[in-house]
Amino acid sequence: MTGHAATSPVRLRRILSVAATITLYGVVATPQAQAHGFGARYDLPIPLSLYLTGAGLTVALSFVMLAVFMRSAPASDAYWRFNLTRTAWGRLLGAPGVVLACRVLAVALFLLIVAAGFFGVQSPLKNIAPVMVWAIWWVGMAYISALLGNLWAVVNPTDTLFVWAEALCARVRPGCKVSLGLRYPEAFGVWPAVVLFLAFVWMELVWEYSDSPRHLASAMLAYSALTWLGMWLFGRAQWLC
Repeated sequence: MTGHAATSPVRLRRILSVAATITLYGVVATPQAQAHGFGARYDLPIPLSLYLTGAGLTVALSFVMLAVFMRSAPASDAYWRFNLTRTAWGRLLGAPGVVLACRVLAVALFLLIVAAGFFGVQSPLKNIAPVMVWAIWWVGMAYISALLGNLWAVVNPTDTLFVWAEALCARVRPGCKVSLGLRYPEAFGVWPAVVLFLAFVWMELVWEYSDSPRHLASAMLAYSALTWLGMWLFGRAQWLC
């Protein structure tokens, strides 16, 4: 949900400044914090206040540097690209059957993680939910998308389920549309994405239930419901672009 309108340098710096302020306040003002979403607990060799202040300032400084030095949005074709469809294995991976299989697998994995979160063992070290959410999806998907392309756009289970719902609706009643097709408010811009990103960062680093399988499963369903609501109101192309 980042392509509704070109982001001007002024708006970009404003977004980065707000993100820096919220991040710094959220980290420094929080009595407890974790290095990751789950894992063992360690005693810090320095006072907690110094650790939190240093961590918050580091993150905030990163946003400030981006706001200061990023004077204009880079051109979409200003970086080196490699078209995977020009290779035999790239065309194979992009075949409709392979894409469908990946989508089905992603939906099955999504349902498995939710089921494990609600009904599985509630130990974060014995349940698949924490490691899949924080290590495989939150971190791993970012690296895969940066190196190979936007894989999430292909395997996003919330998008797949919405597409299937649209197809089922059209088959049951020809001409049926699931989305209301409302116009996306231009004033919203990319702010919903910024808010959700900061919410995920807070959940990973601050939320006391970040390693709780049941709470993670609930958060997954809440995020999915919000995504489906956006697609229902504005359409898939508008909400996910």
